[in-house]
Amino acid sequence: MFKRLSKYWWCQILGWGACALLYFFVAVSQDKLEWWMPTYMLATALLGIAITHAFRAVIIKYKWIEKPFESVAIYFFLGIVICATIDSFVLSAVYYGLNLTYFDVNFNDTWLKTFIQQTTFISLWAVIYFL
Repeated sequence: MFKRLSKYWWCQILGWGACALLYFFVAVSQDKLEWWMPTYMLATALLGIAITHAFRAVIIKYKWIEKPFESVAIYFFLGIVICATIDSFVLSAVYYGLNLTYFDVNFNDTWLKTFIQQTTFISLWAVIYFL
C-alpha cells in the first residue's frame, strides 16, 4: 500500500503529521499535555490534509499553476484566507467541544489564535506547492 502513495500524499502526511508533532512536543516541553490534546492534534493533521487537498483541487481546476504568479497571487491569498478561516472554525469547535468542562474557554480567542496558526501553515503549504 505504501508503495502506491504518490510523493504528493507522502508530503501531505509527513507535513501535517510534523505539524501535529510540533504541537505535541511544545505541550510536552512546557509540561502542559492534557487528555484532549492528542485528539486535537489528530484533527489538526486530518483537517489540514483535507483542506489543502481541496485547495489543490481548485488550483488544478482553474490551472493557476500554469499562469504567472503575478496574475494569480490575489487568488492564492484569498484561497489561503478562506482555507484558514474554515480550518480555524472547525478546529476551534473541536477545541471548544473537548474543553466543555473549562469555563474560561473563549471561542473567539481560540478562533483568532487558531486562525493565525493555520494561516501560517497553509501559506507555507501554498508557497511550497506553487514552487
